[in-house]
Amino acid sequence: MRKRLIPVLILALVFCLTGCSKYTSHFRATVYVHSNGSMDFSGFDGVQVHTLNWDKDTTGHIRYTAKLEKGSAAVYYDMDGEKKKWFTVNGGDSVEATDLDLKKGDIYILVETMEPCEEGRFTFETVD
Repeated sequence: MRKRLIPVLILALVFCLTGCSKYTSHFRATVYVHSNGSMDFSGFDGVQVHTLNWDKDTTGHIRYTAKLEKGSAAVYYDMDGEKKKWFTVNGGDSVEATDLDLKKGDIYILVETMEPCEEGRFTFETVD
């Protein structure tokens, strides 16, 4: 009986530790610096997930910047259980804006490459 219980407990622990986020990041990158809400890189290919939280009862917005020298990426958001396309950035483009009416809770932002990207920067921050 004990021999069966130990593997079951180990599997339960593994599933509990890996199920913490709705989305997961997976990518290849070179000279990559990341904090929640920003990413700078020399080379990037894949998906990076940022999780922001709006904990105020008033409406807020997200201020963002995005820049790429080469490649292209699409940016998605999810703040109500549905992943929606937000904007795209192509090589040579640079964008800066304040957008999205935030609701109280978690906001997932996904940066997904459509082709490998070089020399890029993305930043996202919540503002009143």
